[in-house]
Amino acid sequence: MEPTDILIKYWGHTNFRSKQKEVIFSILNNQDTLALLPVGIGKSVCFQIPALIKDGLCLVISPLVSLMRDQTKHLSSKGIKSVFISSAISRNQLDLDLTNCLYGNVKFLYLSPEILNNQLVIKYIEKININLIAIDEAHCISDWGSSFRPSYRNIIKIKELIPNASILALTATATNKVVKDIQDNLNIKNQNVIKGSFKKDNISHVVIKSNNKLESLLKLLKKIKSSVIVYVNTRKACKLITEYLNKNNLPSEAYHGGIDQKIRELIQDKWINNLTRIMVATHAFGMGINKTDIRLIIHYDIPFSIENYIQQSGRSGRDGKLAYSFTLFKKLDIDNNRQIIQERYPKLNDVKKIYQKLMDFLQIPENTNSNLSIPFNIIEFSKKYSISILKIYNVCKILENEDIIKLSQSNKTLSRIKIIITRTELYSFQISNKKYDNILNLLLRNYSGIFTDFTNIKESEISKKLYCSIEEVKKFLNQLHHQKLIHYIPKNKFPQINLLGRRIDSENIYISEKNIQIKKDTDLAKFQKLTNYIENNTDCRRNILLEHFNEANTENCNICDNCVQKNNKRISNEVYESTKQIIIQLLLENELSFEEIKQNINIVDEKDLKQIIRRMFDADIIEKLGNKLRYIKN
Repeated sequence: MEPTDILIKYWGHTNFRSKQKEVIFSILNNQDTLALLPVGIGKSVCFQIPALIKDGLCLVISPLVSLMRDQTKHLSSKGIKSVFISSAISRNQLDLDLTNCLYGNVKFLYLSPEILNNQLVIKYIEKININLIAIDEAHCISDWGSSFRPSYRNIIKIKELIPNASILALTATATNKVVKDIQDNLNIKNQNVIKGSFKKDNISHVVIKSNNKLESLLKLLKKIKSSVIVYVNTRKACKLITEYLNKNNLPSEAYHGGIDQKIRELIQDKWINNLTRIMVATHAFGMGINKTDIRLIIHYDIPFSIENYIQQSGRSGRDGKLAYSFTLFKKLDIDNNRQIIQERYPKLNDVKKIYQKLMDFLQIPENTNSNLSIPFNIIEFSKKYSISILKIYNVCKILENEDIIKLSQSNKTLSRIKIIITRTELYSFQISNKKYDNILNLLLRNYSGIFTDFTNIKESEISKKLYCSIEEVKKFLNQLHHQKLIHYIPKNKFPQINLLGRRIDSENIYISEKNIQIKKDTDLAKFQKLTNYIENNTDCRRNILLEHFNEANTENCNICDNCVQKNNKRISNEVYESTKQIIIQLLLENELSFEEIKQNINIVDEKDLKQIIRRMFDADIIEKLGNKLRYIKN
């Protein structure tokens, strides 16, 4: 089948969007390709269509669990078999899913980069007929990327295992430096770098300096009555602002990583289906969501880079109609963000001291082997050693970048067990301890590899099979643990510390102080560019953003706050007042679209009319309802 045939069959479209077709044919010609495509262009189609044409399976590596889950659901609804593997999956289920990928007709295997550390996964990848490796958020490969994740380095190793598979690296935000890093790491030639335009003519970028951001937020939300996302930087802010809006009769939902996955899915579905208008969320929300009627993005907390800003803003106006991206800020916000960046990179001596305290707290002796995962009560640790939680997180991030430990913040971790004696020893124990027979036999029957690896279990399932309570199951497992027959790690609400290498003395840890400084300087430089954008009150904001991505543009957008301010100066008060009165008279009779108003006004041209309407809108004289304008009667 031809690409267009597949597009029609599975997506119901007859035409490709900008650059999609070029990327698809590059992959079909077996070229390793880097696609730099703006948010909302439909990046997933670029690898899904060639993968469906080719024999074999497409390996998709993505950093967001929610995005992978949504895409596998979407593909399944079209009758396309796909598998998503998360870190919480049991070994049995992992083995089953990978077997289906090897012998079944699965077309897409979605993995997080961290899963590529799993030796069982590596073993299967070598055997599976993989036709394409699609890397989403590919800027993470680069240390200079806006959301660098060390596990992305595993992709380079995977490429070596399957050299015949084409690579498609996808990103919506990449500067020249990051592009070069991706090319160097993945060996992608210049002629196979395909870049779409980041130019979006329908988004009005506005910066509001406000000493009372909550009041400004209320005003904006009351003025634009469509689907909206309010972006904040922390879970705490997410909760507080949601509560504030609800108290002020603006129903809203909070969305962040600390909320249970099933609840997050329900919240997201309500918003997508317009049962909720306002979503207050941290930065990851909206990625991969194809909601076309978002008219307003509000950056309540200023982002840390232009890349972050573009990703968030680009989630509005996907239907091509006018949309707004408002940034609220005060001078203190800039100072606070700079301080946060400074604190992300503690001094090397502090890193080593906290690492030593962490190992002592978790009771991990020197020379302990890797692949150990232990619950970490970060609050208790913080209190015991009088170290701020933020500093602990920042130290863990540095240690993660150096492949020393990994802090998993997921609260979805299952209980795990491993039998730590031989089969012969276990048999002898069962003979003399009959009361444990049932539970031990059940574990042996249902969990393969339990003698060699930690295996995920569910106490609820075991209790059903043994016809006893969950508490009894936990009691038996704890008893076996204390008798040193098994290692039992119960499910808990705490994060997990994963030891990625052999536990060594803190003084022997090698961490490049130079690299830490480079990363800090890079983050500060990126934030300075975002600060320059915010504080610029003269130049066209769209052009500032395009320039950041080395995209030249000579025409102003005429809809950002800076452009509007300039244009307003050339419209006389007389012209404005006379035109305003005509518009009010028209709207007193009926709600009208811009085109309908334009047909009734001939004293100004279209450009000036737009600016007059914009001024009326800002002055709360008119409001927007869908594609119609309405007069606000005093």
